[in-house]
Amino acid sequence: MNRRKRIYLGSLALSLAALTIAGLSGSLPALRKPSANDRDSGSQNSGRETGKSTDRHAETKLDRKAIDEAAERWYQELLAKHPEFRIEYRTVPDEQNGYLQWIGFLQKLGTKGELPDFQEIREALGPSDKIDIALIEKWIAAHPDLLVEVLRIAELPDRSTKGIAPGQLFKFYSGDFQLLLAAHARLAAAQGDPAAALRSHAAAFNLAGHVDGVEGADMLHSVTAASIRGRVVAELYEYLLPKISADPALLAEARNLLAGAGLGASASQIAIGEWNSATRNFLIPALLGDTEAKLQVIPVTNMQAFLDAYTAGMKEMAAYFNTPAFHGNAAIPQAAALDLLSGQDHNALQTILDFYTGPIEAVRLQQADFVRHQAAMAILGGEEPPLELLTGEPFVWDPVTRQLSFPADMKGTNPTLNPITLP
Repeated sequence: MNRRKRIYLGSLALSLAALTIAGLSGSLPALRKPSANDRDSGSQNSGRETGKSTDRHAETKLDRKAIDEAAERWYQELLAKHPEFRIEYRTVPDEQNGYLQWIGFLQKLGTKGELPDFQEIREALGPSDKIDIALIEKWIAAHPDLLVEVLRIAELPDRSTKGIAPGQLFKFYSGDFQLLLAAHARLAAAQGDPAAALRSHAAAFNLAGHVDGVEGADMLHSVTAASIRGRVVAELYEYLLPKISADPALLAEARNLLAGAGLGASASQIAIGEWNSATRNFLIPALLGDTEAKLQVIPVTNMQAFLDAYTAGMKEMAAYFNTPAFHGNAAIPQAAALDLLSGQDHNALQTILDFYTGPIEAVRLQQADFVRHQAAMAILGGEEPPLELLTGEPFVWDPVTRQLSFPADMKGTNPTLNPITLP
């Protein structure tokens, strides 16, 4: 009897990124490299049918190495068929590799990657966003070496994932690095040291580059970096710009900082990284019987056809990111690769590709928002602001309320976009 493969979709809707996939219905068969027949259909056996144990956890643990070896072989076969997805890694000295140094520092902090005695600051910089400056000053006085180390790592000039196992950063990632830099910038601004505040903001922007500027950055990297950059911009506008708006030199420095913050990997590169991450680490192991994740179940009947269609869909996505349409205000089109499948396999692929819509839109809106920040800085400098990126229309500036808004067409399709208030 045919046992249909099942894919367990992870919390992509929550992380807006990684696919967490696993699973066979029933117990696992003895593992071997999948044959062409296996890949063109579901597995023909189950543990109950072959007399093997029906304890899926025990068999998964026993076959973990074999699953990984088979997944790597299958992944390399796919890369040979689709060399455009192959990632080229750079050689970066360890002492200059911000990604590597960050992971090492987080490992020293422990499994949660959290700074010591930082909970009160973490909570105060959370949703309520109300913090006593004296609390920041007290923490930094007690842990000056940690601030120095965070700044050192954040300011490193380069980053690379060469030789680093996938997902290592997120095993320890807590967000405390960027919160400490934000807290230090607030303290510096309150103490009348805008240069130190700008340094911390610049370091946080570079920290975001350590996340999505590495080779093979996927959508989880992209969304994480976007969150860091969004925090920096919000902090800069609310706590620093009001203190430096009358100082042309400092205002010019802040403007240069925003203009040079960068957006890490291009959207097309993120799509390529996502294909590598999802295919090697989640999709293929799932189709080979890895039952580690147990979330939403979607059945797949033809493994090879499903992977081929997923690859075609990601290739479409990468190409779309390089077209003018991506930088327009139109809806993201449905992938033609969906036509390669039918029935439940079509539905499974559509579910996965639909999960990507949120991260794709976030990337596009962040690019547009950075142009708006450049427009804001131009207004503060008494210059003509650039046009809005996605619509090509002028931004809406109200000199009375000092608010800068997106054009009406942009607001119509993105009603949650709020204006920014300039000092």
